[in-house]
Amino acid sequence: MIPARILIADDDPDIRELLQVYLHFESYEVIAACDGQQALQHFITYHPDLVILDVMMPGMDGMEVCRRIRANSHVPVVFLTGRDDEVDQLLGFGFGADDYIVKPFSPRTLVARVKALLRRTSAATTAAATGDISPEHTGDTMVSHAILSFAGLQIDTEAYQVTRFGKAIDLTAKEFQLLKYFAERPGKVLTKRQLVTGAWGEEYFGDDATLMVHLSHLRQKLGDSSEGLSLIVTIRGIGYKFIPQPEEVPDRCSVTPPNQPKQ
Repeated sequence: MIPARILIADDDPDIRELLQVYLHFESYEVIAACDGQQALQHFITYHPDLVILDVMMPGMDGMEVCRRIRANSHVPVVFLTGRDDEVDQLLGFGFGADDYIVKPFSPRTLVARVKALLRRTSAATTAAATGDISPEHTGDTMVSHAILSFAGLQIDTEAYQVTRFGKAIDLTAKEFQLLKYFAERPGKVLTKRQLVTGAWGEEYFGDDATLMVHLSHLRQKLGDSSEGLSLIVTIRGIGYKFIPQPEEVPDRCSVTPPNQPKQ
């Protein structure tokens, strides 16, 4: 088998060397870049199977590199973030990364997540090429393809299409998998571990950055708000719950009841 080719972009030479050692040990071909501009040049030249980007690099940062990659490619992208506030910044923007890892990190954990991303990409490519689409195993039940319908929300699990109040919602693969997992379990409180392992089929390492970013983007696209209109609500200290029929928000305007004179 041809080894997967991985592009690393980080301005810290120690991190580049560390990742090269661990990825080489797993028989991956590794290409390193010291800044964003060099990363883009290597991406065009070598066509990597996966990209690892440091968010903060001199000149062109990782977010801009990811944006340019996403203009022409769906190759998996992993962000390395140095501070928690960078994760907060990523929550507000859809840069299209597939995973987010906060420094300091365990190299073994990063390698495990790289493997999971490459496996999923390979499986999706094979399924698309062969047209072999079979029922998915989610949690402890076999789920057949169907259209999940709720008040104002429709999820076509076969066509990967979502509409809310008749308006199409464009979701990434991970966002769709999260929504589908929630919708198949309405009213059930789901932990972060259940969402990662059940919706994505990935091992849960205790790092919530990736889940939080994708969940935030999903809620924004669904039009969830803090005024009682949320389909996905937070259960503090436990996890999240999908509520398919949120309570109607009372009208804040004062309305004169019928057949009663105004004062």
